[in-house]
Amino acid sequence: MYICQIGAKQAGQRLDKLVFSICPDLPGSAFYRALKRGNIKINGRRREISYRVQAGDTLRLYLEPQYLPGAAESGGVPAPVPAGPTFAVVYEDDHVLLADKPAGLLVLPGQNGEQNNLQNQLRHYLQEQGGYRPGQDFAPAVCNRIDRGTSGIVLAAKTAAAEQELLLRIRQRQIHKSYLCAVVGHMPAARGKFDNYLFKDARQSRVYVRQNPQPGAKRAITHWQVLQKTPQLSLVEAQLLTGRTHQIRAQFAASGHPLLGDSKYGENSVNRRYRMKSQALCSYRVQFDWPAEGGPLDYLRGRSFTTQKPAFCQLFAPYKTAGGQ
Repeated sequence: MYICQIGAKQAGQRLDKLVFSICPDLPGSAFYRALKRGNIKINGRRREISYRVQAGDTLRLYLEPQYLPGAAESGGVPAPVPAGPTFAVVYEDDHVLLADKPAGLLVLPGQNGEQNNLQNQLRHYLQEQGGYRPGQDFAPAVCNRIDRGTSGIVLAAKTAAAEQELLLRIRQRQIHKSYLCAVVGHMPAARGKFDNYLFKDARQSRVYVRQNPQPGAKRAITHWQVLQKTPQLSLVEAQLLTGRTHQIRAQFAASGHPLLGDSKYGENSVNRRYRMKSQALCSYRVQFDWPAEGGPLDYLRGRSFTTQKPAFCQLFAPYKTAGGQ
């Protein structure tokens, strides 16, 4: 059994997020089984998965020993520790951290249980900095995802209140994200908009663009602007009004201008020519834009943060900007 009292930093978390932060190796199936059997209790009582813990609550976990905190020290299954952070810190304060994720790194653990991911790296980084005590503090959590092959800014919360605020602002589309991408060929105009529907085929892990509504398809809107050109490529800034899976990759491919390096939606012959092994796509800027409401992150209102330009921008260095051509 494991028992702990909820502190101020943990208050406000959903029960499931709290348990997974304390027991990161606990499989989802084991969690739901324990919850159903009453092996996860708050103040001696069963609670719904959506229950938000309060300071002073007492949590009791009746789980298999290998899933409990300290399993490594007691002979249980050790939790793999990343070799070291591969992300860069774009911005950090007591509540939030903006991480610059490299291409090739997962944001969250994959289906195969891969532990070297951005969220685990963030937690180890903050633990080493003395700002996170596993099992006692709120477990820092990423609040948005980008594809493994995409680089750039990912938002992370260091407190429960910050997580709730960031997720709320993302749902209300009050955090604006801008991407840089290199696409094959030249766009038909200097700027434009994609407004269509994306249908996700989960079995193929692929989405398909549809021009008209259909069951299961979700509307996707992207504004784009050409920044630079080479004879074969265009550097484009894309701003998402919606956040669908593979939105930018699928929409540009459907327009006849796939992202350079994209093995799923792109042109393999072009990718080989440029020796690109991941899509030329970077979440390079975020802007916080919401009305003053007295929230815990109001100090970020009106601010924007930008990461370093990705390496693929060097392909355009010898050429003028689109406005200068």
